[in-house]
Amino acid sequence: SQRILEANYRFAQPPPKPNVTVIPGDHRVTLYWDNVSENSVDPLTAVNDFEGYKIYRSEDPTFADVFTITDANGTPFLGKPLLQNGIPAQFDLINEWEGLHPVEYLGRGVKYQLGSNTGLVHQYVDSSVTNGKTYYYAVVSYDHGFDSLGVELPPTESQAVILKDPITGELTYDVNTAAVIPGPPPSGVSRASLSDNNVQRLTGISTGTISTEILNDEAVPDGRKYLVSFATKNSATVYNVQPLTYISDKIVSNDTFFVSLSYKNIIIDSTEVLDASGNVVPPANYVIDAEKGRIRGSSEGSLPAGATFEVRYEYNAVLESHRLANEDDNPVFDGMRVFVQDEPLGIDSVRSGWVVRNKTNLTVRLQKPVALIQAFTPIPVDFEIRWGSTDTTATGAWLAPSDSFQTSVGGKYAKAPFKIFNVTDGRTFRVFCANPAATDGMWKPGREVIILTPSGAITTYMGIVISAPASGAVIYPAQGDVYVAKTTRPFSAGDTYSFQTRAATYTAAAAASDLDKICVVPNPYVVYSDLESPAALATRRGENKLQFRNLPPKCTIRIYTMVGELVDTIQKDDMNSFADWDVLSYEGQRLAYGIYIYHVEVPGVGSKIGRFGLIK
Repeated sequence: SQRILEANYRFAQPPPKPNVTVIPGDHRVTLYWDNVSENSVDPLTAVNDFEGYKIYRSEDPTFADVFTITDANGTPFLGKPLLQNGIPAQFDLINEWEGLHPVEYLGRGVKYQLGSNTGLVHQYVDSSVTNGKTYYYAVVSYDHGFDSLGVELPPTESQAVILKDPITGELTYDVNTAAVIPGPPPSGVSRASLSDNNVQRLTGISTGTISTEILNDEAVPDGRKYLVSFATKNSATVYNVQPLTYISDKIVSNDTFFVSLSYKNIIIDSTEVLDASGNVVPPANYVIDAEKGRIRGSSEGSLPAGATFEVRYEYNAVLESHRLANEDDNPVFDGMRVFVQDEPLGIDSVRSGWVVRNKTNLTVRLQKPVALIQAFTPIPVDFEIRWGSTDTTATGAWLAPSDSFQTSVGGKYAKAPFKIFNVTDGRTFRVFCANPAATDGMWKPGREVIILTPSGAITTYMGIVISAPASGAVIYPAQGDVYVAKTTRPFSAGDTYSFQTRAATYTAAAAASDLDKICVVPNPYVVYSDLESPAALATRRGENKLQFRNLPPKCTIRIYTMVGELVDTIQKDDMNSFADWDVLSYEGQRLAYGIYIYHVEVPGVGSKIGRFGLIK
């Protein structure tokens, strides 16, 4: 009670609910959410006690079949996460909190399952769904409770609530709940993508990767370009993702009170405000909250209340992100998420190799230098080993060496049939050849070659060992052969990349080729369908449902009796591939059993005629 009093009568609270988006797919449902839950502080304990997420799935909007873990009294109390392939959809921080929480719920005799240190995720694909069925999802956040400083609190979990209007039956969803009907995209519609299917480098020499994942095809704009730019903040590498388009918002001013704009993370220097007559408003007249995407007058009357203004601006869809290890919690924008995988500075044995090669049987190994033990510090440079003539004299010396390398004996050099070039920038270097090169004055297979600083104190960059086979004749590279020795290079300030999107598109030709795929499910309809949702009362059945599938975005479906009488008409104009029918006539009458004919008319494409059976 003292703790509650000190907390101003605030009780332990769960983390905020994540903002969830649910996208249907063919036999799959994709969920993604933000990380707003992860930085919350419990008002009672003053501790950031966020622990993880659980995903619930139900065919009942009340999630009654989810909360099946009972307490000691047999009362349903805790929810079970979705199971897919025997693996629970529960994701928690990797820390000391796992398994059953040490504190029981008071008077319940049950403990909370904290998870198994899986690590957090922010998107999830449920592939255990049936096309055409309605599913309800919730992503709940939970904390790890508190059992120190004399306070013993079990974990708390955010709610999973879908409200149903008792009169209309309309469902209202919270930010962390949603309903979805899985199914393929409409016929004739191609998926959204990136132009050229990749991200293009504009400036920089980094070797990390930038990729995008399209999560919601319908939200991807057509032809929009984006700029990914890297910078340094507080000695750390961060990046922005900026859509290269101007946003134009019409607002009604609220004088010195903020009015929200369409986007956050506004680029202040890009902002321009116009009054109703098209005149530019002086920047001194308004204040912009760039982070939250808001604008207000700087003083009373500077943006008169009730007046209409146009605000033009650019914004960053991702602002100063430090997610450099392919984390999945960058913000989703325009239906997609950006992933960035950085690479540390080092030797890149994977990407190195012959770019011009004949029949040589020499092998190349790149390594931290062995023959020189001075400081090893790679530089962000690729080197090419370009081979010249490998002819030798009668004594075995190289007849026309391409270069000479330093050895361990001052003034003595080792001649070699190749020369090493910096192919990244203009910095110079010198090359050292390991012994016994100082004795015979030659590089030979197996002798390490070391690239190092051009002068002064020695710092080594890379060791290169070119080896001959253990047995048999040595086949040297031909003149003109080239081996490239690469390095991995991290992102750095000034690196820029771009990509451009291509929206999902509908083509009549593709829709025409899919006309024969249009069908009815189930066919025949026997008393009920597995697609039907349960009724509110256990003693009653849900609404009848028969589906027309593999439809284009826009079409007209007409249902007839066998003698040609019109039963019902369905107008479809959406981005689903199906249309539901309640198995009633257009007058709301129940239908007799028998065979019915359907006619699907697709504007500008053609039509499909089929039939289905009703058995009652």
